[in-house]
Amino acid sequence: MRPGGHIPSLAAAGEGVGRLQSTTAEIISSSRKDTDVAWLAGLFDGEGTVWCRWPKRKNVIVEIKMTHRETIEVVNRLFPGRVARGQISGWSIRPQWRWSLDTLGSKQFLTLVLPYLVTKRREAEIALQLCDRTGAVDMTALAAELQAARA
Repeated sequence: MRPGGHIPSLAAAGEGVGRLQSTTAEIISSSRKDTDVAWLAGLFDGEGTVWCRWPKRKNVIVEIKMTHRETIEVVNRLFPGRVARGQISGWSIRPQWRWSLDTLGSKQFLTLVLPYLVTKRREAEIALQLCDRTGAVDMTALAAELQAARA
């Protein structure tokens, strides 16, 4: 959050929790500051994950999960995706918020933040290859490589 800034809630902004927020054209054309992109990358490095369902569904998912709703709202404002509320199982009763992207959104997001990634750089590089689906490489082997990189 920027100093002195106010983060509007999803409801106040007229955005529904759990639905896609923008078209692909809006995501691509929206301008972001380098500091915003670097912040997104840092948050994703620490709290995010990238995974795939391969070969059954052939999709790549990027997500950030946490109990701090305002942070998820900022992420969604900077890079619109899908926001959903869940419950942490086990020791906590605080609700968990999840921001996620499908394959196309994942490709756009990972391309945007890749220059700033540190700990998830290799995972992002593999996921971007999976998003391309060119057939030039063995996608099943790439999916296994992504799984191994996450371990």
